[in-house]
Parts: sequence; C-alpha cells; structure tokens
Amino acid sequence: MSQAGVRVYGYLEDREVLVETPTDKFLMYAMSFAAEIEQEKARQRTHDAMSRKAKAGHVTGGRVFGYDNVAVYGEADTKGRKKRLHVERKVNDAEADVVRRIFRLCADGHGMRQVAHQLNAAGAVCPRSQQARPSGWAPSSIRAVLYRSLYRGEIVWNKTRKRNTWGQTEPQARDKAEWLTVSAPELRIVSDAEWRAAHARLGEARALYLRNTDGKLWGHPARGTESKYLLVGLATCGVCGSGLSVRSRKHGKRRAFFYVCTAYHTRGRHVCANNQELPMPDANAAVLSAMGEQVLSPAVVEAAVARALERLAQPQPVSEAPALRDDLRRLDSELTRLTSALATGADLTSVVTAIRDREREKASVEQRLSALEQVGKLPDLNRDELEQVLRDRLDDWRGLLGRHIGQARQILRKLLVGRLVVTPEGDHAEVTGTGSLGPFLSGVLLPKGMASPTGFEPVF
Repeated sequence: MSQAGVRVYGYLEDREVLVETPTDKFLMYAMSFAAEIEQEKARQRTHDAMSRKAKAGHVTGGRVFGYDNVAVYGEADTKGRKKRLHVERKVNDAEADVVRRIFRLCADGHGMRQVAHQLNAAGAVCPRSQQARPSGWAPSSIRAVLYRSLYRGEIVWNKTRKRNTWGQTEPQARDKAEWLTVSAPELRIVSDAEWRAAHARLGEARALYLRNTDGKLWGHPARGTESKYLLVGLATCGVCGSGLSVRSRKHGKRRAFFYVCTAYHTRGRHVCANNQELPMPDANAAVLSAMGEQVLSPAVVEAAVARALERLAQPQPVSEAPALRDDLRRLDSELTRLTSALATGADLTSVVTAIRDREREKASVEQRLSALEQVGKLPDLNRDELEQVLRDRLDDWRGLLGRHIGQARQILRKLLVGRLVVTPEGDHAEVTGTGSLGPFLSGVLLPKGMASPTGFEPVF
C-alpha cells in the first residue's frame, strides 16, 4: 500500500504506520506479534467465561422478548456494597402471553405479515424498537420468535462466531457439534404441542413455496448491492421515521412503481397511518431538480467559495514551523535509539510504550506542521483558475444527476446531510432535507485531508 501512495494510521496508537526502513518494519512486526497473542488470550478468556455462564443457565448477553433480566447479587461488603454475581432470566407474563398468541396464530395458518398486523392492531406488547425505527411488530420479529428454542425451555449457545481469525466482525455459523444445549424448564413459555403445531405449519408453507417455484428460492437479493431505486435508503417517512420501499402494480400494459412507507405495509396502519403511494418518476424528478437548483447551482457554489476563501485568507501564524521541525528531528533521534534498544533485548513492554508515546507526539507535530504549510499556500490561489475548475466540476456533477440512477445515488449520498424526509400533504408529499457542499469543494478549494471550514449548507 505504501508503494501505491496510501498512508495508514493506527487507531489506538493515533500515529502513522511506517514501513520505510528496516527499523520501521521490525517495530511493526514486534507490535503485531504481541497484539496477536493478547487478542487470542482475550478471546479464549471471554469464550470460557461465556461458556460457564451458559452451562449455568445465566444470561450471556442481551435481552429476549418474553423475559426480564434480573441481576443476582452477593453479600454486602464492609461498606455495604453488593457485587453483582450474574444475571438470570425470569418469565415476563405479559410478554409471554404475546409469544403464545404468535404460536397459536401461526399454527392456525396465518402468515408472518398477517400476525404482525393483528398484533399491532390489538396494541400488543412488542420488542423495543432499534435504530429509531417505529415501535411495533414486523414479519422479521415474528419469525425470530417462532424459531427461538428458548421459548420451549431450551437454551442453545455458541451457534455463531462473531469475529473471524483476523479479529474483524464477521458473524459465521458454527458447526452444530459446537453448540451448547442446556435444558431450562423454568423458562418454558410454549408447550411442545404448540411448538410442533406451529413448525408443522411453517414446514407445509415452505414445501408449498418450493413446489410453486420449481425448487428455487426467490427472495431478497444478497445484501451489499446498490439499490436500483433512487430514494431507497436515502429517504424516510415523515410520519413514523421508517425507510421508504418500492411497490408496483399493473398500469395498462406496463407496471407503475411507487415509493411507500415500509412500516405501513409491513407493520400495519396502527404503527404508521401513512398509506400514500408516491409515483416514482415524479418523486425522482422533484428530488433531482431540487438538488440541481438549490444545492448544485452556480449561485450557491459561488457563495460557498466566497465564504470559504474569506475565512482561509485570514492571517495564519507560521512562526511555529521552525520549532516544530526541530521537534521532529529530536523525536526521530529518540525513536532510533529506542528501536535499537528493542533489538538488543531490552524490556519489550517498557520500550514499546516509550516508542508509542514518541510516535504519538511525532504524529501530532507532523499534523500541526502540515496544517501550517498548507494554510500558508492558500492565499496564493488563483481565483480565476479556481472558478474554472469548480465550474467544470459543477457541470460534471449536474450531468451525473440525470444520467443514471446509480450515479445519481452516489451524488446524493455525498451531498446529503442525513436523509430526506418525505411527509404526506393531502394528495401530494413534501420532501425536505439538508445538502452540504463540503464533498464538492474537497480537493479543489482545500487540499485533500485538510478539514474544511464551516461551509454553506442549503436547506431544501
């Protein structure tokens, strides 16, 4: 990566990772080896502790609908303070009734979406909403309840692995032989008969689905691909805050597409009353027109450039530069001596700590010196050349907005601050949002990597 011009910074050390000299490489290898050993020890300690908790029937993390997490404390110490020993689950009667109702409705032949709508219409207790989503039952949460074996008094732990061998978050299913199953009859909510009836119905529905699709699974595409619709993932419902999704229906010889509130169609009108269907072509045209006229307009860009140049033209102190260069030379000498001491067998922990301190200080000095040097160059900007470059970039970005949905989504993602909010207003909808020109000016008005001053953020 260094040969390609990529600079890498350590998150915890808050410094640049250098591999330019043999000393740099040796230091990186030594620190990586020590960190790898500690990471493996920490992983094993955590896994062993969670295994002991699971075998004892204790909570290993998180809350499950239908139960309350109850902390168990030991005896008080001399100061009257009690230490928490572990956490146990206790059945929550109100939530347990809802769980039984879900199993009964499923066994009676109701689909997951129908069950969610019925529960929301009845105002049934529901799990806590996540990530500012509207509160209420959804088909996905109904499915989670139906497949959770804890409700029949069986704790299953170690079904998944959270991280891969590199320590990165990458959930993976474990082999069934690694699962830990513990009987917990005191936590049973549904009987074996209720469990079997519901899952027999699920099995019949799955078999029918596969027969009708010639044995093929036609579901949602794999995640991680870009949406082919402009506003999906970039706009929310102004009534409940849920995201927008797309529905279609026949319209003569073609299909008509509409943006709709996801919560209304998956959770029911008792969660969100926004049943408006926004024609996709009209909505796309309105949003793209607003972005072109109110954010990427020549007048707005000129105002933002003028404001930024005015702030950057203010006198900047540059007298610190010589002293900062002296500090860099001193820190380089100290790092060289410390690295040599490490190579001769000095105490690893103390030397590495000293090296990290020096490198953190060096990174701070380099950042301050770089900022001074960059600011010193800014008054020499040629205003005419700058305006021409920005004018060309403006034409490019405005052209991309109307060229292709995928490219338009990339431009929207760069310019939007947060998401668009679509609020129904009678037979039409109001779309509001905030756009920022920071990404547009990056690398032109300011060097890349240098923080831009507070810019011009039009609201539309």
